[in-house]
Amino acid sequence: MTKRLLIILCILLIPYMAEARGLMMVGGNVEAAAGGGEPEAGTILLGTQGSTGSLFCDGSGANYEVTGPAMTASWAASDGTATLASLKTYGAGGGTGNAKLILRNSSRQIVAQTNEVAFTTGNPDGTITFTFASAPTITKGATYYITYINDGTGFCPYFSGTTQDVLYDTTGTYASPIATMTLNDLNDDHNFFFWGVH
Repeated sequence: MTKRLLIILCILLIPYMAEARGLMMVGGNVEAAAGGGEPEAGTILLGTQGSTGSLFCDGSGANYEVTGPAMTASWAASDGTATLASLKTYGAGGGTGNAKLILRNSSRQIVAQTNEVAFTTGNPDGTITFTFASAPTITKGATYYITYINDGTGFCPYFSGTTQDVLYDTTGTYASPIATMTLNDLNDDHNFFFWGVH
């Protein structure tokens, strides 16, 4: 009788033991509880999403790499690293050419570059998705920069607020961006809408 009671007690305690480990029982299977594991698809991991604002077209000529404030990677899920499926911006074409976004680390060295997006004046306009040929992995709590560069007469990202000066570098080229970006100051106070999505 005692052995049978112990077996019953163990069965009853299994869900609580799983919960204590950040897991839950679903249909007899153990699955990750909310906030555990990797972020859900579509989760913003880096930067600020935007859907309104003013266009920044100053200094956006060919080979002009521009960025805003440094960003800290952050998400609710427990995994300490996550992949970036894409980088996004809210922007528009200010001329004709191609643009791409670049992910840089805290030392402003290149982590990954996106595939390019072709643009013409006013097109595309709105939220623009830049994908990767190979999705990079970023670390929660680490600092990154998202920069943009184009090969034409102007790709214009939107900005909001007056939080930090626009930072730029003209020593690289669109085809071969500088390995370590130098932060020069355009003396304009803009916070670009650049964000990274899992």
